[in-house]
Parts: sequence; structure tokens; C-alpha cells
Amino acid sequence: MAETRLARGDGLDHLHIAAHADTDAKLMLAHRPHRAKINLRGGGPAFAAAVASVIGAEPPAPGSLAGSGQWTLAGLGPDEWLALGDDSARQDVMGALRSALDGQHAAVVDVSDNYTTIVVGGSAAAEALAGACPADLHPRAFAGSHQVVQTYFASVDVILYQTVAGKTGDADFAGSRSFQLILRRSFADHVWRWLVDAGRSCGVAILA
Repeated sequence: MAETRLARGDGLDHLHIAAHADTDAKLMLAHRPHRAKINLRGGGPAFAAAVASVIGAEPPAPGSLAGSGQWTLAGLGPDEWLALGDDSARQDVMGALRSALDGQHAAVVDVSDNYTTIVVGGSAAAEALAGACPADLHPRAFAGSHQVVQTYFASVDVILYQTVAGKTGDADFAGSRSFQLILRRSFADHVWRWLVDAGRSCGVAILA
């Protein structure tokens, strides 16, 4: 059966975003629309082993990240995870997970088309996010690349995690502290415009 997907538009196509940078920009923004996102539900040793056999890492505790390089697992709750990876491998990984979990009380759901990703980096990234997000993003509270939080930004529910210099998973942001915002694509316009506006005071660089 042919795969059916939502329209490839991802909430920001109408803005025709082009790369540009203000002089001495301290806030960096990028839209990363087509990344695979697979919701996993389950639990127990057999579930963990099955997921690890496909992803290369066992499901982490809630609020934590684990990964094997190609894929990242975000712990959203005691029995819920979000697998993040390359969209080109999505179908193969979906099939492998369903095969590995066959017979278990588990769920594997492709939510790639429901969500999009906005990356926020640069020296002003944490300050800009703090203007509309209740999560404490100071390094003493939100440090390293192994934490994830479900929170809200500009009144929009988001999944937020940090990447670190040299380990960002996004070459354009290597060398700076950056944050991934995963949100429903219907709210992408609102969040993007909020961030661009926040960058007016410190200079903003839009990355392609």
C-alpha cells in the first residue's frame, strides 16, 4: 500500500525563509522541517531491549535523552518516548521497531507530520527563550545534552532539549549552545515570528 502523508508544507513555507544575518548577530535561528519523529509507548525489560536493538540505546528515564548518533530517544514520561532521527530512515526504523515489539503491549506511531523543529542558538539563545518559557535554562539547572523538558514557549506546548558545542547534531550550530524546539506545526508561524522579533534587540542570523 502506498504511504500516505500530510502535505509537505511545514507551517513556515509561506514565509519563504531565506538565510541572512544582522551584523554581530547574537541569536541564531533555523527551521528544520522534515525530521523523523516516532512516538513509542511501552515498558519493561523486553520493551527496552527491543527498542535498543533498533535504536542502539535503551529508553532513558523521563526528562532524559539517550542516543546512538543516528537516533535520539527523548523520555517524555514513565512509559512514553519520542524517537528523533533522519527522515530518510523513518520507514525502515518504523518497520524494525514494530517487528522487534511484535507480541508486546506497545505502540509505535509515526508523528513526523504533526510536528516541526525550530533550532535556537547563539550567545543570546537562552535569554531569548527565557522571555517566554518558564523552564530554567541556566547552565546550572539545564546543562549538557542529556536533558529534555515538556514545557511551553510563547503559550505553545513544546518539547525542548539542549545540544552542546561540537555535539549539536546540526553542523550549522557547532560551537554554540543551542536548543531544539519541537512543536506542532500549526503553531510554527507564531513561534518563529516571536523569536525573530526577540532577535531585533541583539541581532539575528537566519540559517538555511
